[in-house]
Amino acid sequence: MLDSLGVSLGGRDCDVVVLALDDWTAQTLRQKPPNLPIRIVPLAQFEKDTVLADLRERRSWKEFCWTLASQLAERMMSEGDADQVTYLDSDLFFFHRDLGPVFGMIGQASVAAVPHRFDETHAAYAVNGRYNVGWVTFRADAEGRIALRTWAENVRQRCSSEALPHGLGDQGYLDLWPRKYARFRELGHPGIGLGPWSLEDVDIAAGPDGPLVDGLPLFFYHFHEFSEEGRGFRLTNYPLSEREVEILYKPYVAAYLAARRRQDPETGALLDGGLEIQERPRVVARDLPQSFAGMDGVIGHHAERGPVPQGDVPVLD
Repeated sequence: MLDSLGVSLGGRDCDVVVLALDDWTAQTLRQKPPNLPIRIVPLAQFEKDTVLADLRERRSWKEFCWTLASQLAERMMSEGDADQVTYLDSDLFFFHRDLGPVFGMIGQASVAAVPHRFDETHAAYAVNGRYNVGWVTFRADAEGRIALRTWAENVRQRCSSEALPHGLGDQGYLDLWPRKYARFRELGHPGIGLGPWSLEDVDIAAGPDGPLVDGLPLFFYHFHEFSEEGRGFRLTNYPLSEREVEILYKPYVAAYLAARRRQDPETGALLDGGLEIQERPRVVARDLPQSFAGMDGVIGHHAERGPVPQGDVPVLD
């Protein structure tokens, strides 16, 4: 994720802050840094500087991780002099080499967020909220600061994995933004924050400069549920077509393995035979050593931000 972000930023002047949720992540990023400058904030340090220690005791680990997005964004806004602050989940991957058009779409908006755009099959997942916290931007103007401060305060008061009137976790609060903030902008471009919950309503194709979504550039994709499983990977529990695996997931697995080799040069050839397409693709790489922890956080953390079904009610996980 960090490497792809570095390419997409194209040398833009920005401060990339990583909230490392464990010592392994912090140590690995220091010893084997990505291709862009980063500032690492260990979770223990972040907790000391905020009121989060008490919340960690009272919330589940999932709920606590969801709590961190707004708190980190608020901290970055308060301690710096940046024109805007953007929070990113760490399970994103940037396919397009230039994020300039995305920032152009945000323009002078005070607040910007990406809609889930649930396809027809997953329409019931709307309980997870209209917007996904995978990318949220706040401008350092009066309205942007108020929006971020209010969100952070609301999340400190309540951030539950149960379905409540305000929605689920930290995402439900975003539903109020279009009505509350005159300078809010919804990033409706289909190539911004595409997730597996939207694939049935779009056409994925290979383009000369990367994947296309309905003929438009795919700026970044949300690799919800991607994880190591056994000696391979779990892609997602959502159904995927062979084309989607080929165009979206193969490049991501290759980038993941490149980072893996950089961190552990002795792993050798990890993809013996390439990807295996199954009825519901889960294990997609053979001969992959077990017990490799992923990186948590790029201006945030990875706590499975997208929707998955649980029981009769689709909820975040």
